[in-house]
Amino acid sequence: MTKYIRKCYEAGEKSCEVCGKELPAFGCWPGRTHFYCPTYECRSEVVKRTRYRTIGVNEKPCSRPGCNGFAPAGNYEPTRFRFYCSEECEKKSWFLEVRITNCTWCGKEIHRPNRPGVTNTFCCPEHNHLFRSEHLISERAGNYFPLLTEYVAGFVSTHYRKPYGARNALSYFFQFLMAEKVDDIKLVSPKLITRFIASELRRGGIPTKYVSFVSTFFDWMIAEDRFDHANPVVPRIHHAKTPKHLPRPYSEEEMTEIWRLLDERGNNRVRLAMAIGEETGLRIGEVVNLRVQDVNLQKQTVFVQLPNKTMNERTAHFHEKTRKYFAAWMAERNPNCGHDLLLHNTRGGKCTQVSLQLEFRRVLCIWERKDKVKANDTGLDTFSFHRLRHTMASRLVSGGADAAAVMSQGGWATASAMFGYARVEPDRACRSYNDAMERARTESLAPRQRTKGFRVYREREKDAA
Repeated sequence: MTKYIRKCYEAGEKSCEVCGKELPAFGCWPGRTHFYCPTYECRSEVVKRTRYRTIGVNEKPCSRPGCNGFAPAGNYEPTRFRFYCSEECEKKSWFLEVRITNCTWCGKEIHRPNRPGVTNTFCCPEHNHLFRSEHLISERAGNYFPLLTEYVAGFVSTHYRKPYGARNALSYFFQFLMAEKVDDIKLVSPKLITRFIASELRRGGIPTKYVSFVSTFFDWMIAEDRFDHANPVVPRIHHAKTPKHLPRPYSEEEMTEIWRLLDERGNNRVRLAMAIGEETGLRIGEVVNLRVQDVNLQKQTVFVQLPNKTMNERTAHFHEKTRKYFAAWMAERNPNCGHDLLLHNTRGGKCTQVSLQLEFRRVLCIWERKDKVKANDTGLDTFSFHRLRHTMASRLVSGGADAAAVMSQGGWATASAMFGYARVEPDRACRSYNDAMERARTESLAPRQRTKGFRVYREREKDAA
């Protein structure tokens, strides 16, 4: 792919073609022809102006072979290159150029253009990916491919949210068995599993990445009475301890700088997403899936619907920043976008995780894509939306919230998972430690009072009676 040279403009060299305001210094691709402010109003107006192409009377002849008519005058999409004089001509032309076929993966009837040399057609990109990966999986699995297919259809599809990981892991395991000339699955032993881990290490992968998938596969084999021995994956030998990283919350100085850049370069869409991530701790996938009706301003809560990472619904609380920027965004949000999602892109479509993350980088970071596309002359080196989840948990713990409240806010099922996000500040930890040690020393120096025995207490009760 040819890498283009980024073109840079000085401050005031270009002005917004909508409002006329002079633009600050920026860089863009050399073929850019429209320049406008980053505000939602100016961007929307430019989209409206560039979305249509005006055709005059008798300007474009009909594209259907044998027709001498002309396309009606009016506005058309800018990417349209075929014009027809009537719907009948368009329909006839469509049947001349399109063939009815079936999806190679699922067999669904689809309509695709007549292209020479194209033998495989698909109804969606997902099925295209599955078909391409099927050849790789079958080549790796070899003679074990029918067994893998049966396992995926009978177990993986009902126990895994995404079966691709299990199929890929087991394909590498079967490839190792074929290289070791092991033709019978019943000959697999713990020693062979150890050699498989070593081969993955030589291949450059994570040694124990696929072990859990292999262990579950042999549990299924044992349950199906296809494997007569114990599971060859021995946990104390073949499982490695997962390293635990410290929490990585943004400091208050970093959050101040982030909000300064958002106020200077951002818009209300990214400000609202930042406020939600900072105050509620939602993942970026949960943020883009929020609906307008999921936000409750009276109770200041957001409802996290399914599907999500843990597949558990929950309610998270927010504070004043989310409330403020929610009102600002709803004043700009296009009510005719065609969906009920809270966030949408500049064209009114669904705001995806990738597009939102790239927008954050364009606003906050120097590089939009590392060492490839430069976004700003100044800013952060990198930005991770998931670190806002660490920031929320650390703030709640520092503010005195109990563990149950923090777990409920972040949707963590265990305290150990929550403590992987919550960081206790060194000053607070030192102060709490000193206070506890001082209380313990004071209690140890206090005179001890012996408790009276139960017999003496009963005798005094009888005397008093």
